[in-house]
Amino acid sequence: MSAFPDPVHRIAKHAQKKRIRVACNNCRKKKIKCDGAPRCMNCVISQEPECIYDEKPLKLTPKKPRAPKSNDDVSGLHSRLDRLEAMIQSLATVIPGAQEHSSGLAKQSQSSRWQSSGSDDDDDASGHNSNDDDNDSASPSGGTADLPNNSGKQNEIYLGNHSFFSILSKSSLLWMKNHLSPANAHLLVPLTNLPFVFENKTKRFVNLCFASKGCHRTNYLDLMKSPLPKKRDAMLELLEKYQNSFNAVQILCSREEIQGYLGKYYSSSNPNKRDLSLIELFKLSSGILICLSDAMETLFDDASKDPDNYTNTTPISDLTPQEIGALRTQLLEVCMCYYYQLSITGQGLDTVKAIIFFAIFFAKCCDPPEVAHMVLTQGVRKALDMGLHRIETYRNCTPEQFQTKLLVWRIICYFDMEICFRAGKPPCINYSDTSEELRHGVSKHGINHAAYPVPFLNTYDMIFEIRLETYTRLFSASADTKTFAALQRNVDHLNSKSFNLLAALPPDHRPYFFNEPGFKPVTCLYNIDDEHRLTTILTFFVNMMSINRLPMMFAFPGVSIDLLQTYRNLSLNSARSIMHLLKNFHAYGPGKAPSLWITYFPVISVLHLSAACMSDPKSPDAHSDILLILEMCNTWFSRRLPPDSFRSFKFDMSLLLQVLVQSVTNIAINIFERTTGIEIISKNEKVKDSFEAPRKFFPELFGNVETLKKSIPIILESKSPFPTDGTPASQASPSIHSHSPAVSNHGTVRDSHTAQSTPADDSFGHMFGFNEVGNMAFDQLDEFPNFFFDGINQGF
Repeated sequence: MSAFPDPVHRIAKHAQKKRIRVACNNCRKKKIKCDGAPRCMNCVISQEPECIYDEKPLKLTPKKPRAPKSNDDVSGLHSRLDRLEAMIQSLATVIPGAQEHSSGLAKQSQSSRWQSSGSDDDDDASGHNSNDDDNDSASPSGGTADLPNNSGKQNEIYLGNHSFFSILSKSSLLWMKNHLSPANAHLLVPLTNLPFVFENKTKRFVNLCFASKGCHRTNYLDLMKSPLPKKRDAMLELLEKYQNSFNAVQILCSREEIQGYLGKYYSSSNPNKRDLSLIELFKLSSGILICLSDAMETLFDDASKDPDNYTNTTPISDLTPQEIGALRTQLLEVCMCYYYQLSITGQGLDTVKAIIFFAIFFAKCCDPPEVAHMVLTQGVRKALDMGLHRIETYRNCTPEQFQTKLLVWRIICYFDMEICFRAGKPPCINYSDTSEELRHGVSKHGINHAAYPVPFLNTYDMIFEIRLETYTRLFSASADTKTFAALQRNVDHLNSKSFNLLAALPPDHRPYFFNEPGFKPVTCLYNIDDEHRLTTILTFFVNMMSINRLPMMFAFPGVSIDLLQTYRNLSLNSARSIMHLLKNFHAYGPGKAPSLWITYFPVISVLHLSAACMSDPKSPDAHSDILLILEMCNTWFSRRLPPDSFRSFKFDMSLLLQVLVQSVTNIAINIFERTTGIEIISKNEKVKDSFEAPRKFFPELFGNVETLKKSIPIILESKSPFPTDGTPASQASPSIHSHSPAVSNHGTVRDSHTAQSTPADDSFGHMFGFNEVGNMAFDQLDEFPNFFFDGINQGF
């Protein structure tokens, strides 16, 4: 029997099928149904020579594309927008009159990108801000019709009148210009250009802190698990040498804690096997950061003493100067990642202590004030969420918990008030909502801590209350200072409380004025008690200086000079006491340089005393004050290395403070010489050389407008801190601000900026508004009064 059925049977069977799944090549080509037999009926009928079945290739079902993650989608969109923005800006540079439109387009694109990721409330607020920006740009002077004195800068940062740096205000610069001879008018050039250079130096650092772009990247996540280098011995040596750098805040993180964390960290090379939490890694990194900062100060100090061999100078045997700076930058980036993560997810006392410890690093290193204020504000918010400001939170605590919480809260209050006066910021804490039991009489609670003895806590409490009342009575919006009688009543009350504090202190802790028998200068700090004592004395004198200079700020009618002289003497004697106290102070110990935290006190005392010498150069004390200022400059502000030696932001800030102090001192001496005829600079070659040193540090400060434009092009695209003209000063111009048409032509500026950087590098800077000079510490300098000059002597 045949293996295949007959054709008739096949046709019958074929008729029963509804679908043929297999077809021979001939049927497939003719697109007809095939019965699927070895020789199909169609081939038999058409007498095809062969009936071949080829395997039909399978159709591969295309996989659906994987939905991109939200982070990748947003970052990809941002990069594409940045490239598009760069192309538009490059085109705008060659189109006449298109600079303003391109600048506005860049801001709007970044603003819309930020708005899209926020909530509905943020969208409404952002839309309101964009309308404000449009109104500002429509005004020729950058201000509004209702407020003609407003500089109209976007995203302004507030600075109160309690800030000492109004020596750079417009009114102060004009006052100095009028008192300088025409031949010495060029001495104002570095002071006028200083805000631009300061902004240029701090821009990258502030962008890093306000927008840590690496927090979500895989390599940063790995770095957060292993932030320290593999040089275990170098880290142990660093901690051993600079473990006293955070003596005053041991309640937040003691050196024993850091040593324990460091031991756990290097116990295993596998980060998953280390018994360290995120908060502990944050504390460890912050502590190492503080030690590195003090090591860099020692490095700068030693290198300045021996400039020829500074590359061979290092405070840590296994770390080169470049490695110290690079490690500090890396740890700062990692700590910002810790900070942002804990700001969202962290809760509890350990989170508060870690964030405040990090804020103290910024305050200690004298970095831009808005960064320290930002971190401190987050720590204060976490502390308020815990209820540390109310006594009810402490009632069910053990004695150890009560002591820890109370000391942490007192540390927060101290640094809140300290940053308030240092940075010109308002306090973060609403002290009217703080329980009275937590504000008065800490010693009554039985505090017994080795790092915080009871006498220090009592002194601290009294000084803190005086500083808080100083802000409330003299600098707050509700302060009654409109008449001299009201101002005098407040100042006398604060002075009375300050002298009562002196009477209550033991002799070895009492602040003595420089002309009193018990006064002793400080040369070195060896232990925590010395540091507490110095902190108490310096804080007291700074507050006395702030309180008693207010009657000299404005010209009140009918006030006698003799009455004002009392307050003037108290204010100036406080500044002199700080300078006599610190003029021979060199270090925290053998081979250690003082940190920028303590440098703040010499800076403001020199500025204050220099302004007094300018205001009244014929006073009996003016000559001795000038000599005292020169002593301070030789001790504290005499580094001679150019900033390129280390390429460190910290070194740049240290040198900028030096330039500020030396420039103001130079102007004060020239006004004194012109008024009295007594020569100081011409007879002292060492002084003359020290005043020429800043020109080597930052030559762009002393050059003409075109030089400054080429050095910092991106900064000069933005507004000046002075509202009437948006230009830096030129040494070739006798006036403070140049009105040269070349300055307003930004074509060259934009060309150089486009060639050197891309908008992607500054995308976060545009987003947060830090591409403008007006958004840094010099934001409202044009609105400050003539802060350092007597109202009765042609002051403001």
